Amino acid sequence: MKEDFNVGELLWRGWDLFRDYSGHLMTNWGAHTVDMVQLALDRDDTGPVEVRAVEPNSVADLWPHWKSKTPAPVGDSATSDRRFWPVNMKYADGIELHFTPWDATHAGSLKSGPDFIVFHGEKGRMRMRRNHFETDPAGLISSGPDAAAIDRWKGGGHVARPHLENWLDAICNGAPLNAPVEAGHRTVTICHLANIARELNRPLRWDPVRENFTEDAAANELLIRPRRNGFSLP
Repeated sequence: MKEDFNVGELLWRGWDLFRDYSGHLMTNWGAHTVDMVQLALDRDDTGPVEVRAVEPNSVADLWPHWKSKTPAPVGDSATSDRRFWPVNMKYADGIELHFTPWDATHAGSLKSGPDFIVFHGEKGRMRMRRNHFETDPAGLISSGPDAAAIDRWKGGGHVARPHLENWLDAICNGAPLNAPVEAGHRTVTICHLANIARELNRPLRWDPVRENFTEDAAANELLIRPRRNGFSLP
């Protein structure tokens, strides 16, 4: 079945490009990184208060960094090509979150790539992705994970296995979830906020307590989508 979804030379799921079914790159790969950002910033129960998309002169230079994960731009800046647009957000305390294209010139001695997260602090930087983190300067790491913890996230099935073990342990023994439902909700909320900002292409103010846009009816209308009969929410 998967082999039926070829887009040119790229094997792809197909539905990723349709707004009715997906949030493009943002709700796909975004969800793999935003949760780490939220956890590191201790924001699992909240979100940003300002959201703004940054319209680039062209998405042609942005696509190559993601060519293994999504089809090429189609030349329609009003729809699917906006999945490549950078987005800037700000939390209530002034901390900023930038979804920007990968710039290898800023990598320095750190490993780099389009799906890396970079934290900028007063003493240096930390770059992080799934199963990897490092700092610049390296001496900023005072107490990393022990070897046993690292080994759990290596080998066949390393991506899903620990999560499945934790899920079953939660069901059988009441163990706390590594990724709580609220954290997942807040993560995907940020992904949807980015896409709404891209769609409207103007600055937005978000209330993370009420979970709606401040005095912005047009933006709030995009928080829900029409549902078929039998699938309405109570």
